[in-house]
Amino acid sequence: MDYYWHGWILVLIGTFFFVFGGLIATYGWSIWGHQLDKKKYLRKGVLSIMLGTVVIALAGLLTTHGWNVVKLGEQRNNLIRAIAQELWMNVLSLESPPIKGEVYYKNENGNWVQRPFPLLKTTALNAVISSGFWNLGNQIEREFLFAITNYEMKIGVANSMFNKYNDTLWRVTDPNERIKWAKRFQGSIPEKDYFKSLDGSQNKLIKLLLSEYKGALPSKEREKLLKISNNNHNSQSPKKRRNAMDIITVRTFFLWCTIINGILLIGSSLVCIFARDWAYPIHNRFFNVSRETVNTMFYSFIALYKMLWMMFNLVPWLALLIIA
Repeated sequence: MDYYWHGWILVLIGTFFFVFGGLIATYGWSIWGHQLDKKKYLRKGVLSIMLGTVVIALAGLLTTHGWNVVKLGEQRNNLIRAIAQELWMNVLSLESPPIKGEVYYKNENGNWVQRPFPLLKTTALNAVISSGFWNLGNQIEREFLFAITNYEMKIGVANSMFNKYNDTLWRVTDPNERIKWAKRFQGSIPEKDYFKSLDGSQNKLIKLLLSEYKGALPSKEREKLLKISNNNHNSQSPKKRRNAMDIITVRTFFLWCTIINGILLIGSSLVCIFARDWAYPIHNRFFNVSRETVNTMFYSFIALYKMLWMMFNLVPWLALLIIA
């Protein structure tokens, strides 16, 4: 889920109404400046100026709110990316020596040195928990926070065991005995309940990231998470995963088509309703058409645009949303 796209929509709508309000106010100033001798036009000009000023003020508030939503969404998405990167680093640590592979290595002096067991990272997890950006009233966000908290707790248990075994190993003075201890601990890791539960909480977090927060992740991060999921024996076949990604891409495409064309439809409708007097002289100058013809053209254009928007943007997006 990309958290700040609706913020950009608010910014675009606010900018549009800011320009629209400016046009109304300019139109009012034009009437007021040229028709001071006629009370009818004077009243119309004052009302246009007042309406334009109100629209500009409301557009400014809407744009400011949209920009705040954008900045908040960027912070949330940065935290989600940090979670994905930290998760990938922890997986690499669990797949690397001494947890898997050789428990010792040869240093530059030719001596065999036992590798210390690594500590898993929790910086991004703690940042998400303490950020306050997630709403516990929302079911998806509540599940995400619980998954983060559960994963952080399991990492804490695993790190305490790593610290314990590191301390035990370093108390052994005989290097050969130390290596035996390390190999014994390495062999017992897959059978430990806390490591099995760590894999389960990790898989749940990955599932949430890929299903609900994929919009916040770059493609490379999504590929890394899919790779982890595949290595953990994900039940979904590669073909089904590709089809799921295709549906997500097409659904996102129709979503943006619906939003952009919806904004254009609303803007065109407002122009046709409130700015006909301003638009008619332009059409008459270029095409020499009557006011009735212009009104008919405006109505036909809006009706056709709305019908096409519903048929080719809104309905396909809703259908993909339902089947996905």
